[in-house]
Formats: sequence, structure tokens, C-alpha cells
Amino acid sequence: MRPVAGAFLTPLGFRGDAQRDPEAALLIACSEQPAANVVARGLDCARFRPGQRYRLGQAFIELTRPGDAGAYCARVVMPGQVRVNDNIELIDAAV
Repeated sequence: MRPVAGAFLTPLGFRGDAQRDPEAALLIACSEQPAANVVARGLDCARFRPGQRYRLGQAFIELTRPGDAGAYCARVVMPGQVRVNDNIELIDAAV
């Protein structure tokens, strides 16, 4: 996957890189991983839990389930523009 400066996040993933499963529209990792389409540097992925909601750029996402190698799957709650170096901010700890 080639890094880009920014992209619009839709309910099926980033525009032009759409996934088939809306419950896994994103794969978020806390370090570089080949399959991850978001790297959340500075966050502790061990603290990720299903139901947590985050703001990512102008979009809002909800964690759905663990993925491979410590990464986490997420669905898009509200689409929006996401740029490189946008903060990932916990907005609802839910569970």
C-alpha cells in the first residue's frame, strides 16, 4: 500500500481503497504493518476495546474487533477527510 497525504474516509474505507466489510473498513495499528491503513503512533493498541470511538481527522470511527498482530478493525461512524499526521482522539470509551 502506498502512503498518501490524505484521503476521504467512507463507510467502506478510504475512497479508492474500499473494503468489503463495513465492520472492518479500517485496520489500525500502533506501528508500521503491511495490512494496516492507519498507523496510530503514540497510542497503546493493547488498550483498544470494541465500542471505543475515536475522531480521526474529520471522521469518526468505532473499534469493532481485534485484527492481526495487535492491530484493530474499525467501522466508520461519520465519514470525513483524513490527512497524514491527523490526531487520533478518543471521544467515547464506551464499554
